[in-house]
Amino acid sequence: MKTAVGTFLLLLIINGVVSVEWKHSAVLDNNFLVLWTPDEKDVTFEIQVKTLGYVGLGFTKDDGRAGADMVIGWVDNNGQVHLQDRHVKDASRDPQMDSSQDYRLLLGYENKTHTVLRFSRRYDTCDPRDLKITKQDNTIQDNTILRQTGSLSNRVVQIANLCQEDLLPHLGNVLGIPCGYGSS
Repeated sequence: MKTAVGTFLLLLIINGVVSVEWKHSAVLDNNFLVLWTPDEKDVTFEIQVKTLGYVGLGFTKDDGRAGADMVIGWVDNNGQVHLQDRHVKDASRDPQMDSSQDYRLLLGYENKTHTVLRFSRRYDTCDPRDLKITKQDNTIQDNTILRQTGSLSNRVVQIANLCQEDLLPHLGNVLGIPCGYGSS
């Protein structure tokens, strides 16, 4: 009986973590899908990227990469999921690790074609390296980093109503960065 109850509770917990009703979504290109649901104090994201390797999502005040607040994650060869809160000081440099890790990993996995990460973050983390997610005009910027050559291509897409304007803060500008080493 205890085993049946334990199994039932485990299934409830897994179902609560795995199933989410997403309020918003954006396809940054045919390979990068962002899903998100705003809440009172935080927002939950899921990124589904057609690549194997690390992926990232970030926020910026403008169309540039410098000053971006980023989250980068990957699944290692042992199946361990990693998620790191980072920031970009200079557009020509790699994102630096934040001393305060303010993203909370909820789920992550890799299959034969995609890397999937689900995480949440407070709108205001009180971290000077993190941008507050506030009401603004919104831009989603899709930056694809080609690891083989180190070149960067940029594409900007205007998105309106990333969050419900009357209820919750808007997301700032968003950078989507698939940086895989596998097929894409």
